[in-house]
Amino acid sequence: MRAPWPRKTIPELRAAEETLRAAGEDVHTAQNAFYPTFVVDAVYGIEANEFALHSAIAAEPQLGILPNLGYFITLNLNVPVWDWGGPEEQAASNGNAPATGASHAEPDSTAAREPSLFVV
Repeated sequence: MRAPWPRKTIPELRAAEETLRAAGEDVHTAQNAFYPTFVVDAVYGIEANEFALHSAIAAEPQLGILPNLGYFITLNLNVPVWDWGGPEEQAASNGNAPATGASHAEPDSTAAREPSLFVV
């Protein structure tokens, strides 16, 4: 049996579907925190205090006129070996079990009863 109206015209249904899709993206983001990342960054441009292609260095005039254009490349590898339980907590809060299989205890309820240092 087919509904008499298209699904896209019901705002509540569309909002619920988008909320479900966003929750799936949150889970995917939390799972990706367990994997290493590799970043390559290349920069080319003027590396001087003067906006010119060539100039003399004021501190070392004996070097003469030098080019101001330069470049560098950086490589960054980030391997999540230990991060104080951040991704596990985030994955657990999104409904996934931690990757290590370890269970985390509930937070101590006495912390909620302790007086706050900040007064509002």
